[in-house]
Amino acid sequence: MNQAFPVMALPPLIRNAVLNAQSKTQAPMGLAALSALSAVSVVCQDLADVRRMQGLESPCSLYMLGFGVSGERKTQLDKYLMKAIRESDDRMEVDRDERERRHNARMEGWSIKKNVLREEYRKAVKQGKQTEGLEKRLEGLEVEKPVKPLSLRLLYSDATPEAIAFGLYENWPAAGIVSDEAGAILNGRAASGLAMLNKLWDGASLSVDRRSSESFTVHNARLTISLMVQPGIFEQFMHAHGDAAREIGFFARFLVAYPESTQGTRYLLDTSESDVGINFSSGIEDFGVRVEELLHQNRSNINRGCQGRPVVELSVEAQKIWRDYYNNLESEILPWGVLYSVKEAAAKMAENVARMAALFHIFERSSGFISSENVNRAINICNWFGGEFIAVFVDQKASREKLDAEVLERWIRQRVIASGHAMGPGIRKNEILQSGPLRHQKLRIEQALDYLVRNQKIRFGSYSARSPKMVYLNNPPPYIPKV
Repeated sequence: MNQAFPVMALPPLIRNAVLNAQSKTQAPMGLAALSALSAVSVVCQDLADVRRMQGLESPCSLYMLGFGVSGERKTQLDKYLMKAIRESDDRMEVDRDERERRHNARMEGWSIKKNVLREEYRKAVKQGKQTEGLEKRLEGLEVEKPVKPLSLRLLYSDATPEAIAFGLYENWPAAGIVSDEAGAILNGRAASGLAMLNKLWDGASLSVDRRSSESFTVHNARLTISLMVQPGIFEQFMHAHGDAAREIGFFARFLVAYPESTQGTRYLLDTSESDVGINFSSGIEDFGVRVEELLHQNRSNINRGCQGRPVVELSVEAQKIWRDYYNNLESEILPWGVLYSVKEAAAKMAENVARMAALFHIFERSSGFISSENVNRAINICNWFGGEFIAVFVDQKASREKLDAEVLERWIRQRVIASGHAMGPGIRKNEILQSGPLRHQKLRIEQALDYLVRNQKIRFGSYSARSPKMVYLNNPPPYIPKV
């Protein structure tokens, strides 16, 4: 989880936006990339599917999961990179309300016509008259029944999987779940909805049977998922539903990022003396322009009622590169292979490469076949995500230590600030054992402290042999005297 995100592997439009957003927020580069890829997937997923090889087609949607403690500035990243999409949703909501009013008015007129015709039919039956003509008129009236117009709702944040499925049924069947706090996806009802989300990743039809209301089926929908979750919340979810999630391979579909936190190093720079951002200062703006162009294409498709998607294919050279990558992954999921412990995710990784290459192709205004360059870019980036997946889901002990260590370091910082640096840049170790976030779990506390020492975040010390053992921050928060 400590390797730098390969930002230079991103194609120019996306890369410059990521660099620009990261320089503005000083958030981890991996989370900036996750936010940009989320936006790209949302606006491109309904414009084309991808064909890896003959007979191997899929959506180009991505599922992404980012880890970070509170304050990693993911919300600020989304503010920059998802801005055009959120503004489009706001406009579409106003348009949706107007369309619904017009539809309701047409339905009212249609219902009056139907009631009049039904009354004529009832009288004819009662009087023993011929009803064939009235039956044909009733059939014709059913054909004329106003159809509720489909609207484009692109983003959901805290809806349940079932509610999202219904949204894809009732509105245009393409959307994204983008949540800074993982929303209802990882709450107590999540286990029953994971299979739904698996089917949507596959692009398969989804039937939802409901007891209290009408059942429905979603056909040919496209869904992007981008979740940001705090480590503790994810740990709770895995404790409650981890077995169910693993059994159906839910997280195997995700690109996972758990980059090193930048908190404590996000210093304000003198921009007059810094060239930070000089080569990509318009990255966010250019990215937003391209997002808006693609949103316009999406809206045009809705207005034309065009639900068919073209298919973009890998070039011959790109197919060879992709096939070699796939075969290499396949050989490593054997019991003696390096990917055996994550074989479910490895089996999906090659498909994620093709999906990402297709997104690059569309977003960067390419034409013709998907190039070998875009496939190589996607391989480089997906390999990084693969390494993150292994660190989170395989290196259980190391992962637990990191989660505990980040929570503990944050708590120590808050205590130092709250105490007004009464004991300098540290606190007593006993205070951690008795009052800290892992209190009464001595083994986990010791492992977390050891992790922080190894990573040069803290050091131990004491005033004398008889004084209490202290834990000092190596990069303490600044002391701000109270006025």
